[in-house]
Amino acid sequence: MAITSKGFPVLFTFDLDVETMWTSRDPKKAERPIIMSQGAYGWKVGLGRILKLLNSYSVLQHFSYRGLS
Repeated sequence: MAITSKGFPVLFTFDLDVETMWTSRDPKKAERPIIMSQGAYGWKVGLGRILKLLNSYSVLQHFSYRGLS
């Protein structure tokens, strides 16, 4: 039995740490290209794939992101 006329409401969250996760404990890692490429993959490639998937199912999306200060 659905709780709304359209079914069950669902919330998906995706956490994109980008480079912060890789450099927060050791700032010297920012000098290593392989480390920085790992952080860049999520927003350059992964995010596009997620959006394409959500769009294919007509899932409404909202984005909120924070900057490191």
